Amino acid sequence: MSSSGRGRGRGRRGSTSSHGTSHNVVPTTTNTFQQGTMNNQSRVVDNICQYCNGHGHTARVCPSIPRSDYGPSAAPYAPSAPQQPYAYPATVGYGPSQNGHIVDTGATQNLAANLGNLSLQNKYTGAQDHVTLGGKSKILVIGATGYVGKYIVEASAKQGHTTFALVRDANPSDPEKSQLVNSFKSLGVTLLIGDLNDHTSLVNAIKQADVVISTVGRHLLLDQEKIITAIKQAGNVRRFFPSEFGNDSDRVHAVDPAKTAYANKAIIRRAIERAGIPYTIVSSNFFARYVLPNLAQPGAKVPPRDKAVIFGDGVPKAIINTEEDVASYTIKAADDPRTLNKIMYIRPAKNIYSFNDLVSLWESMIGKTLERVYIPEELVIKKIEGAPVPMNMVLSLGHSGFVKGDHTNFEIDPAIGVEASKLYPEFKYTSVEEFLSQFK
Repeated sequence: MSSSGRGRGRGRRGSTSSHGTSHNVVPTTTNTFQQGTMNNQSRVVDNICQYCNGHGHTARVCPSIPRSDYGPSAAPYAPSAPQQPYAYPATVGYGPSQNGHIVDTGATQNLAANLGNLSLQNKYTGAQDHVTLGGKSKILVIGATGYVGKYIVEASAKQGHTTFALVRDANPSDPEKSQLVNSFKSLGVTLLIGDLNDHTSLVNAIKQADVVISTVGRHLLLDQEKIITAIKQAGNVRRFFPSEFGNDSDRVHAVDPAKTAYANKAIIRRAIERAGIPYTIVSSNFFARYVLPNLAQPGAKVPPRDKAVIFGDGVPKAIINTEEDVASYTIKAADDPRTLNKIMYIRPAKNIYSFNDLVSLWESMIGKTLERVYIPEELVIKKIEGAPVPMNMVLSLGHSGFVKGDHTNFEIDPAIGVEASKLYPEFKYTSVEEFLSQFK
């Protein structure tokens, strides 16, 4: 959000490219009055409705707009203090207006992709944290009772979002699922009964939320096409987070079965881009609980005390984040315009380790030098090919991260990506060393 245009808020909606856009802040007005929010200069604005193009009123009070859309009675994010900068995202294909204009919602700013579509452009000189997306979004988590989903649901509720969890059964017979569902209820989460294969229930659930986060498992990745279709029909979603939460699926050198999983995630990315749905991709790399309790030793239950098996030469850097931190960063990104149509990479400085570095850290923690056994890549691949499910997936993910270096073998392109720990430096993440200390 580097610049803005002063005008009547009639900038055309920002288009969404396959690699995201740079969104700018655009002040808008709501009635004929002296406007001086941004620089204390006053000017009289014209009363031309952005919805029906009629004169004498604005879209905020247009009688032609159904109140379920952008009318005052359905504007839960209306600012309590008009002088406070207050932003709404301008996206493609959403809202009642078909004339290409940003509907006047009462915001003092709107986010647009191209200042050339506006008049009276000038740089926005206010502080970054003065421009917000209003109230906290309502978040729907699909795949809520899965491995990633449960952390996302908890983070959403604890960060103060109205949170919905799509579940097949509100009272599951499985004791573990029942305990999890009850924990959701204790956090104030609303359970919505539905299924990816029940289109009506999916649309109805999506209509309850502003942000949809999918955490479905790898066997359901391609079924996210159904979520995309439902989002398009619902027409109200401001952001969609597809089920990624791993490597950047467009930048991998994996072998199967991980290769197929990443390819399916990439297919969903392209489908989102074609649909023009606002999105954020979360590239979280390794989950700590998958790697650190056994120091990435295949089949082991605890970290080694005598010998460490290392994939490849142990040099490529991997990234390891706790599940809670991944969830917290994800929810922080939900209302952040800086992550709109971007990949958010989670690369905290204290969580970047090569396999050799990781073993050295563990040695320093236990005060003992381990024997290191290096497995050449060719042998690693043979082990993957001969391993049963799900060990073959675990090994192929390890090969991608620790041997191919797919977490860190590229620089983040600012045109399409942002880094979470830099966006939210105030957030105290758990370091690899802190997490690993519990196993000493």
